[in-house]
Amino acid sequence: MLDQTDSCNDSSKLFILLSQTQHILATLQDEEINKYGISNAEIGVLFVIQAIRLTCGRQTTPTEISKHLVRKAHSISELLSRMEKKSLIIRTKDNNNKKRVNIEITEKGRRIYESAMQGQIIISQIINILSNEEKANLDSSLKKITTYALNNYKSSLGSLPFSFFNLFDKYVYMLSKLTKDK
Repeated sequence: MLDQTDSCNDSSKLFILLSQTQHILATLQDEEINKYGISNAEIGVLFVIQAIRLTCGRQTTPTEISKHLVRKAHSISELLSRMEKKSLIIRTKDNNNKKRVNIEITEKGRRIYESAMQGQIIISQIINILSNEEKANLDSSLKKITTYALNNYKSSLGSLPFSFFNLFDKYVYMLSKLTKDK
């Protein structure tokens, strides 16, 4: 039977490994996408906007973006302001609900997003060292940890929107279909 110390050591080791991996991949991605004048946070926002537009056929709101990126609303608001100044997105009032603000990607934002996503060669090469089974296991394990942590521990981050993983899985699937069709 595993005692408490072994369990803590395993957890600490995995946490450190996850942190190191995230830092390395984020740094490499930053270096890649900085060529396009955007940050990891900005590419994340553009990804959510595109994912919701393509999978749900509608615009998104700052609240949805903050929930999908698991970020506090005020940090997303500041990020959206910077992105608006760069002409990557525009905010528009909803015609049916004057309190609601919609976020749209501009043509410039779309071009930069598409170029940056095509430039993800290094990240793809790293992830592709895993077999399909290993990728599926990693995907499943990370989703399980994320869902459990946000749903079982009080956090200022709140919880994931119900459709969180389905949205991204569906978007990635749709993108892969579009890429194969070209």
